[in-house]
Amino acid sequence: MFIAIGAVVVGWFSMVALHDAFGGALNRQHVAVVGNVLDLAGRGALVLVAGVALAPFLPERARHHLVLLGRGSLSAYVVHLPFCYGRFGAPLRESLTSAQALAGIAALTFITYGFVRLWPAFRRALSPPS
Repeated sequence: MFIAIGAVVVGWFSMVALHDAFGGALNRQHVAVVGNVLDLAGRGALVLVAGVALAPFLPERARHHLVLLGRGSLSAYVVHLPFCYGRFGAPLRESLTSAQALAGIAALTFITYGFVRLWPAFRRALSPPS
């Protein structure tokens, strides 16, 4: 856990320092992304630690839904990428108010969770019979 906290702190400060040193727009091509990756990796590890620590105290149904979402998170990531960074989100980018963007995030969360819930059924339907 302490390594994860260290990664968050070092990653965040290095991201800010690199951006200050090199300037420019903070995007995926900027060198400051290195610090951002370290920061996000540390935050991800902290989420895993929190999940392991809290799991015994959660009701079985809540644990089931969280495990399902965790197992399907890469699939959900594939669904959300075109909306957040790709062509589906391009017409909306920088034209939404904060309230509209928050509503969009909530809708996208429900859509990706629905995708994760339905993905196993799609896989079974599309796979060749054995």
